[in-house]
Amino acid sequence: MLRSMLPFRLYRRRHATRNCETRHGGAGSSALLRCLVVSCSFVALHRMVRAALIAKRSNSKARRQGSTAATKRSTGRGLPGGTLEVCILAGGLSSRMGRDKSRLRLRGLTLLGHGRRLARGLRVPVRTIRKDLVPRCGPLGGVYTALLTTLADSILFLSCDMPFVSIGLLTRLIVRHQRRKKPVFVAEDGVAGFPFLLPRASLVRVESQLATNRFSLQELAAVLQARTICPQGRSRRQLLNINTPEELGIARRYRARAGNVGTSLSGAPRACKVRTC
Repeated sequence: MLRSMLPFRLYRRRHATRNCETRHGGAGSSALLRCLVVSCSFVALHRMVRAALIAKRSNSKARRQGSTAATKRSTGRGLPGGTLEVCILAGGLSSRMGRDKSRLRLRGLTLLGHGRRLARGLRVPVRTIRKDLVPRCGPLGGVYTALLTTLADSILFLSCDMPFVSIGLLTRLIVRHQRRKKPVFVAEDGVAGFPFLLPRASLVRVESQLATNRFSLQELAAVLQARTICPQGRSRRQLLNINTPEELGIARRYRARAGNVGTSLSGAPRACKVRTC
């Protein structure tokens, strides 16, 4: 009855004191004091053990959550045996456009919205890099930011000002990367650019270029000995990059005529004619 009415710790302390008094036959305050010291030491030890168990349980939970996050990344249609995420770079100055390109609208969606819709079709995590850790370095600043902060094994980079890229082209990039886990760039007329796919290990090379003020994506592709994919024929139109008001007008005319250069009006991917260069 007493145990049900008292907190467990208080009951244990009184129970220990009573046992001590019984054991020593009530032999004075010194025996009682010793029993109280033993009881307090036991309570302190119990608290220490409990704190250690709680800490261990928290660490185990954190590890399980990290493992779950990695598993969720790898279950997307990305890289077998690895993890993939998409990063959309939207941190440019838009100096030639005169306003934020990512917020420009094209047939009901912003340019950034087109990129996000395309990336969601791959069923992998998607991030938007709006603020570069190293500013005023062109797209290389966003690449550095993404590689430094990612948990994935590889990153597929998209530019927010290329709304016509098709999911077929991105799939070809992923398949090409799977073979040897090498960087892969899309190239037009021999010039490497967006979209491209880099393994996380490329961070060292990116840091080296930033340290020496070399901000060219073409130079990065050369240093990494990247593979390239070259769209052919009408597939080249999906590489239209919107940097000026004139290019925005061209994009709107394309979109009005064909819905989307890289996809059909229903959103299903068209065949993407490419060759490896």
